[in-house]
Amino acid sequence: MPFTISHIAAVLPFRHVRKLSFTALIIGSMAPDFEYILRMTLYGHYGHTLTGVVLFDVPVSIAVYLLYQWGIRQSLFMHLPRVLYIRCYGFIHADWKTYLSTYPLWFLLSIIMGIFTHLLWDGLTHGSNYDFANYLTFLLIRIPVGRYHIPVHSILQGVSSIGGLIILVWYVWRMPVLTETAANEGDVHLFWILVVVLALLMFIVRLLIGIPNEKLIGQLIVIGMSAAGFSVAIVSIVYKVFKIN
Repeated sequence: MPFTISHIAAVLPFRHVRKLSFTALIIGSMAPDFEYILRMTLYGHYGHTLTGVVLFDVPVSIAVYLLYQWGIRQSLFMHLPRVLYIRCYGFIHADWKTYLSTYPLWFLLSIIMGIFTHLLWDGLTHGSNYDFANYLTFLLIRIPVGRYHIPVHSILQGVSSIGGLIILVWYVWRMPVLTETAANEGDVHLFWILVVVLALLMFIVRLLIGIPNEKLIGQLIVIGMSAAGFSVAIVSIVYKVFKIN
């Protein structure tokens, strides 16, 4: 799979479409990979199927959206490094409840659009694992690269993963800077120390439990993303519940 976060690049063109929720688009764009994240392993049955879209991707996306808005968003953005804080300050006090009650169907559409950008991207980069390759057979052609012959879809996967990350960095860097924004309200260093320590603990525990030998690098990437995501969520919620600055 491309790096899960790279999938966000596919929904950036819809950022300013009226009534669509950018947050829901982002969550939807990553939703099919949430099964890997929850399992903390590169293994899943449902997230990348049409049945799974209805039974897994959409419900989990709604749950993640509500959890993010209620318990993660404010704490996370208040403790971003300064270079990000001055670009994301406006998101701290977003009125998500009004949006959700006013445009519930647009919210749902945003999630579904995000999900299908993910499935389309994966379909072009996963060869015979998806039906795309049955029609776009050039995806299975092997290109000589040094001593290896790599399928076109694998090359697309690597290039699009890195390209997506570059686009995201560029997009964030180009976001308007609020130069008059006050200093962070909380202890940024302590927040991220807690995140890193907790993520490392979860990563180590998951390795000790045991992981499949298949696609070891992919397994480690998924475990790392899972640990980081869970850690950010847990620390943010703890800060929210106990009103820690």
